[in-house]
Amino acid sequence: MWTFDELFLKAATLARRGLNHPNPESSEVPLWCFVSLELLARSVLSKTNIALLADPQDGNNILYACGFPSTKSPKSIPAKTVFHRCTVICPGFTTQEYNTCMLWMNQRNEELHTGTLALDSLGSSEWMPRFFQISNILLVQASKVLEDYVGADHAPTAITMIDALSEDNKKTAFESIKTAKDAFESQEVSDRLRQIEEGQSLRLKDYRSRSIGYDIICPACEGPAIVTGDIVRSTVPHDDDGDFVQEDVRIPTKLHCYSCGLELVGHPLLHAIDQGNQFTKTDYLDPKDYYEIEFDPDQHYEGEYMNC
Repeated sequence: MWTFDELFLKAATLARRGLNHPNPESSEVPLWCFVSLELLARSVLSKTNIALLADPQDGNNILYACGFPSTKSPKSIPAKTVFHRCTVICPGFTTQEYNTCMLWMNQRNEELHTGTLALDSLGSSEWMPRFFQISNILLVQASKVLEDYVGADHAPTAITMIDALSEDNKKTAFESIKTAKDAFESQEVSDRLRQIEEGQSLRLKDYRSRSIGYDIICPACEGPAIVTGDIVRSTVPHDDDGDFVQEDVRIPTKLHCYSCGLELVGHPLLHAIDQGNQFTKTDYLDPKDYYEIEFDPDQHYEGEYMNC
C-alpha cells in the first residue's frame, strides 16, 4: 500500500490521466496532476524509507511500515508533512517548492471539498511549467526521468516548459518587443496606419497560420498578430455532424506580427509574455487518407442499365 512501486505507478497513471484530457484548459487537468504530485512525493519518501510515511502519533503505523501486522488500518502522514519532509531528504526541493505545492494542495482541496470552482480559471501556463519542474526535482530523487512519469508523448513538452521558466527568456522577449516598438514608432503616423491596414489584409489571407494558431494584438505596435503552435497531442478522430475531425492540442511556439514584423520564436519567449497557455484547434480529416484507403473508381463502375 505504501511501497515505492505502487505509489509511483499510481502517480504516473493520474498524471497522464490529467495531461491526456481532451480539453487542455479543463479544471480536471490540474486536479489530477496535483493529486498525482502528492503521490509522487510520497513515493520519494517511501523509496528513502517507508517508515517516513507512517503517522508517528500511533506506534502501530510505524510497525506496519516496518512490515509487522497491524490490528487496525494504518494511517499515513498528511500532505503538508509529506512535502515538508521532501525539503529535508530531496536536494533542490526547497521552501519555495514546498510553498508552491501547498498552494496547489489547498486549491485542490477547495475544488474537491467546497462549492468553489477553485481550478476552473487556472490556465495551463500558470501552473504546468512549474509542475513539471517540481516533478523533475522529485524524480531525480526517485531515480526516474520525466518520460517514466508523464510518458514519451508529454516528456518533450515538459522539458520545453521547464526551459521557459528561465528569467533570461523574459529579458530576451521584452528586448525584442522594445526594438520592434521603437522602430515602428519612429515612423510617421500615416506610415504606421498604412502598415496596420496592410497587416490586417495579410492576416486575412494567411489561412494556414490561422488554422494552427490564434489572433492577438501585437505587444509592440498593437497591430494584428498571430500566435501559432506545435502539436502536443491529438484526440481520437470522430464524427462531428458529418465531418471527420480530431482536436489538436498545441503549445505556443511563435508570434508573428503582420504590421511591424515582430517575431518571437520558441515557447519560452511566448511564456515570458503570458502567451504560454496550450490551446486546441480542430483539424478536419479525409477518412480515405487517414485510414490509407486505396480507392480505384474503375473497380466500382457499372455501365448504364439497359443501355445499348
